[in-house]
Amino acid sequence: MKFSMKVSFLPRPTVNVQNPDLDSLTIETWGAIERANNPPELFQCEGIVVNVPMAASDGSRRCREASVNVFRWWLLRKIAFIKINKKDETEEVTRPPADLYPNLLVTPNPPLPRLLGVVAYPIFAPDGALQTTKGYSTQTCFIYAPPVGFKLPPIPSNPSPDQIEHAKKMILTELLGDFPFDNGSSRAHALAALLLPFVRRMIDGATPLHMISKPKAGTGATLLAEMLTHVSCGLPSTITMPKDEEERRRTLLSTLRDLPTAVLLDNALRLEGAALAQCLTQTYYQDRLIGTSGNLRVPNQCVWLATGNNPILSDEIARRVVWIHMDAKCEHPDLRDDFRHPDLFAWATAHREILVASVLTLIQAWIAAGRPHGTKTLGKFESWTKTMGGIFEVIGVDGFLEHVMEFRGQVDAETSAFRVFVDAWSKKHGATEVAVGQLMAYTAGLDLGSGDRRRMAIRLGRMISERKGQVFGAWTVEKGGLSSGYQQWRLKRISK
Repeated sequence: MKFSMKVSFLPRPTVNVQNPDLDSLTIETWGAIERANNPPELFQCEGIVVNVPMAASDGSRRCREASVNVFRWWLLRKIAFIKINKKDETEEVTRPPADLYPNLLVTPNPPLPRLLGVVAYPIFAPDGALQTTKGYSTQTCFIYAPPVGFKLPPIPSNPSPDQIEHAKKMILTELLGDFPFDNGSSRAHALAALLLPFVRRMIDGATPLHMISKPKAGTGATLLAEMLTHVSCGLPSTITMPKDEEERRRTLLSTLRDLPTAVLLDNALRLEGAALAQCLTQTYYQDRLIGTSGNLRVPNQCVWLATGNNPILSDEIARRVVWIHMDAKCEHPDLRDDFRHPDLFAWATAHREILVASVLTLIQAWIAAGRPHGTKTLGKFESWTKTMGGIFEVIGVDGFLEHVMEFRGQVDAETSAFRVFVDAWSKKHGATEVAVGQLMAYTAGLDLGSGDRRRMAIRLGRMISERKGQVFGAWTVEKGGLSSGYQQWRLKRISK
């Protein structure tokens, strides 16, 4: 078959649509896509094809799933689909076979660069290299798209003590100094949240939820959450967690599908549920896609934040949280006016370049020191604790992972009430096996719902069963035998 070279669409990659075999036509088109996708605009995210168009006028780039229409739009701009006419001449085809597009989109493991997200700030790769060049990086699997006019100051490869102190002053004093942190631990955890987006690819595993709590509205929790992300990714994606567990799963999947860099659960009164607990301990989140029978798996590389007035957390969520508590210690915290920067958002925007440089300087100091591991631990977040703890030890910031048990005792009302229940149980029955009905007299502080005594006893039995093997003070809950067909329970002393 002879091709004419007198065509304007060359040197775009070409695909001959006269190929009758859809499979081979698909393979040929993917080859053309690989040649045309430079610099890359098409990526694959867990097998899903996504499109990230070139930068907008403000320098930003947005990720969107490549639907059939989006995919068609991209292909017709980048690839010349051709056929040979009766005169043996090459002609460009504006409407390739309709079944080609969906067949391309369902190709397993498409030959496209792997994408984890788009960032507007420099980030460190897993090996410690700093991504400062615009565009896609195979080391980080992120696209760096800084705002127009952003100029990063030089970052010292081995920061001096004076440079470290100056960086700490810009962040801890100038940016965060007016927030009424209750203690040094809360301040350290706020700093950890601020550093996390820049160092996320160096952490091999999940990261906890940063819970910003306060006793009264107007203390500045939402402003703090915005400042902790404004330096890096701008305003976080804000969501409200539904009460229904199925709705929570859908909300989390929908949110993570957009590859956010930060998610804020704002004004949370109560945080609970298996969906959120699962999400906070996994680097990928998977659930059934609405309207289909298949599952969707999406990356979970974002910073998790939450705010609330004395929020209540279930035990499974409290174990996945680091505490940032603020207390202005006044009746009307929203009327305070003794601020270093009255318009903190405007100040942070004007000084964003130096704030980013300060963050990178602190992390670079840790890298130059050999990336030592921190000594504190937090279950399920070992890599995060080693990284953040190591950074804080190098730069000299105290308070990391302190007051953990104090926080859990304050926010996990259910566990606190059950601990009181076990204490009363132990005083009356010790290690003797008892039926659930014998324990109903000690349940004043437990939420057993409404209904008759039998229904409430069933709920108590379920509550005890869920806590089997857990330790409460000097006792652990154990399953006993059966007596007259009823399940027996006992306490086992674990310490004298």
